[in-house]
Amino acid sequence: GTIWETALVAQNLKLNNLCCFIDYNGSSAQILPHPNMVDQWKAFGWHVVEVDGHDQDEIEKVLKAFTSGESGDKPMAVVAHTVKGKGVSFLETHGPWHHKIPNEEEYKMIMKELGE
Repeated sequence: GTIWETALVAQNLKLNNLCCFIDYNGSSAQILPHPNMVDQWKAFGWHVVEVDGHDQDEIEKVLKAFTSGESGDKPMAVVAHTVKGKGVSFLETHGPWHHKIPNEEEYKMIMKELGE
């Protein structure tokens, strides 16, 4: 409730200097499925942009557009489509890793898969 109330207040006050990123990785769909996050933010009066949340160039482009006033008199919501644990085979989309801290061996495996 607090998020949506805040979204309405931001739109009502025309807070065009407010940019919100939504990490849309699907993890909350297990508990609270949402049919269309983009339409929801638009319905609350926000300027909405979708990005690949793993593409730094795309994110930078959106932020430049925001700072140049692309959203007009509306706050901007950036729906960043992401994959939990992206780039590490045993982490990707595995719910238990949402709260888990890797042990030393797991950390080494993670860093190896990330090429570090």
